[in-house]
Amino acid sequence: MGKLTVVQDIIRWYRPAEKHPAPDLIVVATISGKAEGIKFDHTLATLMWSEEVGWYSLDWDYEYLIVHAWCDLEPFKGV
Repeated sequence: MGKLTVVQDIIRWYRPAEKHPAPDLIVVATISGKAEGIKFDHTLATLMWSEEVGWYSLDWDYEYLIVHAWCDLEPFKGV
């Protein structure tokens, strides 16, 4: 057998009911919804949040959008 590998979690996923990201910060989210004729079902996407608009994307024009969870990749510091 090989060596035992320890995995360290360095990010935390949040439900939108728990917490929202800082305004206009791009985060990774698990979403379901529909945009431009494409259906998304528990898909990873990049989104942003603002108090005025709510969740929004620079990539897709969502007809409807459900954000299941989101995480901030800040701990990676761009690595």
